[in-house]
Amino acid sequence: RIEDLRGKRIGTLRDFRTVDVLDEALNQGTFAERVYGNDFDQLFEMLAQKRVDVVIVNDQVARAVLRKRNDNAIIEQPVALSSNAAFLTFSRHRNFDNMVAKIDYALFEIVADGTYARYFAQHIKALSP
Repeated sequence: RIEDLRGKRIGTLRDFRTVDVLDEALNQGTFAERVYGNDFDQLFEMLAQKRVDVVIVNDQVARAVLRKRNDNAIIEQPVALSSNAAFLTFSRHRNFDNMVAKIDYALFEIVADGTYARYFAQHIKALSP
């Protein structure tokens, strides 16, 4: 819950938008301090040095960074607030109506057949030492 983070120093990426409820709390000064990092490695280093109390990060990215760091001083607290959708955008000046349906179906297929999970695991593993 957001209330559990009241008074904490929160680490986020610079120019990174989080979920609405968290953005609202950040903008209202709910937390003791918002500390910006340039990348997740920097944020996790700040966490290890106790310069922040919490890092706001996608769970899959967090696990990859933690594997790479091999740091037992940092623990994962699985708190899911919600997630932001990612979007593909197309020019209005060309007719891409059929392209959207094709991409939607292709994405559905790679998730359904496990391709997405394999690629994700492969690239996350590449981030590990």
